[in-house]
Amino acid sequence: MKRVLQNLKVPDRVKRAVLDIAGDSGILLNLHVNGFRTGPSIYQKASMRDGEWVQVYDELRNIYGSVFGKGKQTVLDYDVGGITQKLAEKAKVQPKQINFQEYITQLNRKRMLGEKAADDAESRGMKLLDDFYETWEKRLSSTGLVGSLAHYKNKSMLLDDDIEYRQGIVSELRKKKNLTETQKDRLSHNQNILSRLKAQKKDTDMQIKAMSDQRLMPANEEKFHPRYWKFDAIKSRREEFFDILFDWYSKNPFVYTVDKDSGALVRTRLSSNPDDISKRVNDTINKILNLDDVTLAYGTSTFSSNLIVLDEAIEKLTRRDKLKADVVKLRYFAGLTIEQTAEVLGSSPATVKRCWSYARAWLLQEIDK
Repeated sequence: MKRVLQNLKVPDRVKRAVLDIAGDSGILLNLHVNGFRTGPSIYQKASMRDGEWVQVYDELRNIYGSVFGKGKQTVLDYDVGGITQKLAEKAKVQPKQINFQEYITQLNRKRMLGEKAADDAESRGMKLLDDFYETWEKRLSSTGLVGSLAHYKNKSMLLDDDIEYRQGIVSELRKKKNLTETQKDRLSHNQNILSRLKAQKKDTDMQIKAMSDQRLMPANEEKFHPRYWKFDAIKSRREEFFDILFDWYSKNPFVYTVDKDSGALVRTRLSSNPDDISKRVNDTINKILNLDDVTLAYGTSTFSSNLIVLDEAIEKLTRRDKLKADVVKLRYFAGLTIEQTAEVLGSSPATVKRCWSYARAWLLQEIDK
């Protein structure tokens, strides 16, 4: 990361994106000392969010201990309550009781199904879980990771702003006489973007009209609760998981994709050929296990080490082909779209798309060495 921040050729927008993703306390402190103000990075926020769950976890351990007469047992901050419980059961020091994991599972099941707590301890535990997950439901809804009416209304307003901005550019260019070739390309480019934005706006407004302000919950469930994949179980029972997904994809062959020209959502029927379904299933499982993710395909490597490997590969790509490296920096670090990247670099979207496809394949090969 330091190499990216110290590189005078890297745009400030890219550096800001890197800081927003992975900046640590030391770097941000130095920025503040030098008059640059920036908030906590995603890396720092993730640590703070972990702390929220640790606090809930500790309180749940105390509740569990008050019910079963076992306090939170730790050695050097490692929770060893489960180990001591098994040893005690083996030695027949005490009768077998429900363990902590089973207790939390029971609380979660009751709160999700809307069942009443059996006692005050269960009520307090369920309230802790309710508060924690309700907070996360709001956070995920605000970013669109969980669909909600509020998210689509906010998206509609943002699209209005983008449409107004692009419409202004188009209107100004249309007022001019005898446009240069560069101006003609810019006009065409912004007209295409404007068309896509309007199509997205139309779809978003239709979604708002179709939705009520009620949460869409799984059958028989009353409370929000996230689902997590058990990677070990998927790996050890992959064939069984394959059969489940194969059956689902066979019965549900439709997906919604964004049309490249209009930007509108289009319902597409996928192939019913068994070989094609099998490929789709395997691709899905690989995505769940992160087997096809360039930045997560390094076994037990940490995020920071992955970033260093990627940074070194991008530097090598810069010496080989600067344009392709710039496309990667703008697309990967700054999060720009193909069209936005083309506008920044003064290239056509087609050129940027070719560079992006080549660069991703080259980086993957380079990182895997």
